[in-house]
Amino acid sequence: MDELERWRRFELRWTQEQFEQGSNPVSYWISLRPKYPNLAHMAIDILTIPASSCECERLFSELGDLLEPRRRKIGSQLLSAIQCIRSWRDAGFKPPSDYNSGDITDAEVATIYEICKWDSEAYF
Repeated sequence: MDELERWRRFELRWTQEQFEQGSNPVSYWISLRPKYPNLAHMAIDILTIPASSCECERLFSELGDLLEPRRRKIGSQLLSAIQCIRSWRDAGFKPPSDYNSGDITDAEVATIYEICKWDSEAYF
């Protein structure tokens, strides 16, 4: 018997009452992960899909602002890294208090993270 059949046979159904009481279906599936790992993974993936495209539209708008004419040649990996850092900043993440941006040069960053290599490779 597969996970879906076991879940359908042995677990209580999610009710309208649970929903109205503010129960969280994602929490429900997290609690069932040990018993139904694959089914829970799929359910959590589906339940956490954003209900609107606002976040995506905001991201495209930010990228449009970032890619002004003089920056059009920025590679996709570097662009992704810049956007990731922006989103960390917007979420309130800060570097440790003992961090000094002068500790590492741009050339060292490029070498460590193989930035030039990213831009020259094709990703499919």
